[in-house]
Amino acid sequence: MPEPEGYRTNLISTMLTLKFIRASIIATRLSPNPKPLRQYNKEPAMTRHAALLVTSLLCSTAPSAFAETSSCNDVFPDRAAAAAFVSQWAADWNRIDIAAVVAHLSDNARMRSPLATRLTGEPLVTGRDAIARYWHSAYGSLSEPNLQVDSFAWDPAICRLNVWWTADTGSGPTRASEFMDFTADGLIHYGEAFYGQ
Repeated sequence: MPEPEGYRTNLISTMLTLKFIRASIIATRLSPNPKPLRQYNKEPAMTRHAALLVTSLLCSTAPSAFAETSSCNDVFPDRAAAAAFVSQWAADWNRIDIAAVVAHLSDNARMRSPLATRLTGEPLVTGRDAIARYWHSAYGSLSEPNLQVDSFAWDPAICRLNVWWTADTGSGPTRASEFMDFTADGLIHYGEAFYGQ
């Protein structure tokens, strides 16, 4: 994830300010006529002012940093947007349009599934092209999977979409829970499916 604009400059400014404050405090305490220790405890004006300065610098950095981490809101701004994606995803699977399904994957996407273990010998399939081949092998012969979405949940805090679905697969009626982790650009970089009856 790229750094927010101005983040590095603000961070360097904050570090330099902290070093200056530390040096000032040490110089004050090592002066030829230091104040009694109790006066430092009663009136830590320099420390108080320093804290305010550092806080203001950090606050000027924080909003852009937090905006960057919450960029998953741009993938699906609301539940209706997530619902539209899920509906299209299910429609693509019901047509066995694997090219349309993998179009949502990043180049180096990974997919984990117990079915992958049976078909490829490995539970994890890596790369969009490899996932397309795996899905063609697993579902390419189906004509009417009749995939029905039972429910879904979108968590923008971790960019994760979870879909619960049922379908008629090669092994009979199947229930599944499948999650997809998205990048801030709206591409799926990791997915995992769990199957039941």
